[in-house]
Amino acid sequence: MNIKPQLTEQLPVSRHEQIKVRLTRSNPQIQLGEMGILEWDLLLASQEQQEVYYQFIVEHPSDLTVLGLEI
Repeated sequence: MNIKPQLTEQLPVSRHEQIKVRLTRSNPQIQLGEMGILEWDLLLASQEQQEVYYQFIVEHPSDLTVLGLEI
């Protein structure tokens, strides 16, 4: 029996024109949707596991301090 879970995640969204958030990598591959939404439609067999990951970068001028980037 297969299941079809949908996984949804949101990237940070900048409201400042000089701050850009870009999706740089994802597995499985995905296109970035509106407002930074990522949606994976998966197909898994019963008891199957799948790793999903993504990576993004935040670009901004070096003289602009951006809060909330600490991990």
